[in-house]
Amino acid sequence: GTGMLFSDERLKPFRFGGTQENGLFPGTENLPGIIALAAALELLASRQLEDEQVLSSLDTDGRRILDTGGFPYIWESPREKASGVFCISLPWVADMEELLFYLNTKHVFVSRFSACTGRVDGPSRVLCAMGRPFDRATRSLRVSLGRESTRKDLFTFGSVLKEYWSRARIHL
Repeated sequence: GTGMLFSDERLKPFRFGGTQENGLFPGTENLPGIIALAAALELLASRQLEDEQVLSSLDTDGRRILDTGGFPYIWESPREKASGVFCISLPWVADMEELLFYLNTKHVFVSRFSACTGRVDGPSRVLCAMGRPFDRATRSLRVSLGRESTRKDLFTFGSVLKEYWSRARIHL
């Protein structure tokens, strides 16, 4: 494998033996991996502006779709945020795990907290740190969009949330 580390600090070696990596790490460099990493970084840089514009547009579209969805929600993300990632709260949801399961059955994949967090009961630490009330911090969804995301995905998300809201209102 090949990795890249950028640091303003002067790093100290923890293995010794050769002069590779400016003396930081001995061993033969993975030249094909380094070339592949450089190519990936060039591709990423060449598409960065376009990706940012697309994700920003999808954010705007997503908010409009949610605004017209016919169900209550609260936009939790600050105005200045990374494009393509947003958080909403649904205080009317009784069981977030049930909602996530329902969304999954409809092929809508979002998460509660970070992408690597499993079942967690309780509030989002980030939303609590932002001063959000407990009921909102415990009933939030994080939506991450990417290069392959479309407006259709957002319409599906809104439609499935509306279906769930219709089912939930019967039990409220």
